[in-house]
Amino acid sequence: MFPARQPVDHSPALTSDGDVRTVVAQSVLDLTHQVFSASTLVQGVTPTLEYLVARTAAVGAAYIQVTGAQDQGYRVRATWGQVPRTPSVQDIVFQGLPLRTPMMRALEVSPGPLFFDDTTTPCETLGFRDVGIASLAAAPVRAQDDELLGAFLMYTSTPHVWTKEEAAVFSLVAGTIAGLAGRLAADEQASAAREAALRAMGLALEVRDGETKGHTDRVTALALRLARALCWSPSQTRALRWGRTCTTSARSPFPTRCCSSAAPWTVRSGR
Repeated sequence: MFPARQPVDHSPALTSDGDVRTVVAQSVLDLTHQVFSASTLVQGVTPTLEYLVARTAAVGAAYIQVTGAQDQGYRVRATWGQVPRTPSVQDIVFQGLPLRTPMMRALEVSPGPLFFDDTTTPCETLGFRDVGIASLAAAPVRAQDDELLGAFLMYTSTPHVWTKEEAAVFSLVAGTIAGLAGRLAADEQASAAREAALRAMGLALEVRDGETKGHTDRVTALALRLARALCWSPSQTRALRWGRTCTTSARSPFPTRCCSSAAPWTVRSGR
């Protein structure tokens, strides 16, 4: 389920405050490097989730992100560790979290991470205890315009008082990676918009000429089969997918009889 990644150092934290800060700072640099080298958002944030579970009492961690305007919710993009097996949590994993939940509304106005030692009492964590999450920490992920894009979450299955050290680790790691995750999310949205525009160009050919109906999808399927056979990376596969659309669209100015004719093409025959 999870993409290939570099291993995270699971060695115990050092005892002195100075050494702990040094270890965490180095970890942030390592995680930042992995975000920049990741070809997808999930690959970029998963090592951070793994680190949070390894360095704190959290039994699980997740990254959630806002979906399209039509869906109006937050979708679980990546998880690490234990995921509660209650039906409600499984519904959230597959269907997403409603947009106006108390927790997400609290993160919208919070300048930093929020910590809840017991999810039973606070109104922000209403319902979390019912799905098996007893304590929770949440860090907002924002866009450049400060709009809430998503959140990093870590949690325990029994009530737990988050220590000063755990709060510092979560605040530093999640806070730093949150800014980079926001950039990855923006790049992902821009990439999706470009791909939609390219696909529209390819479909324009099919609308113009019925003889080419389905051509774009057929070429795409063959291109993706080739990429899988060659074990290409996601970025290489995307470039191939975009390239086939541009190649297909390049035919759109020419009548189908020119593209299917065995005779040499001339300016006269293209009129």
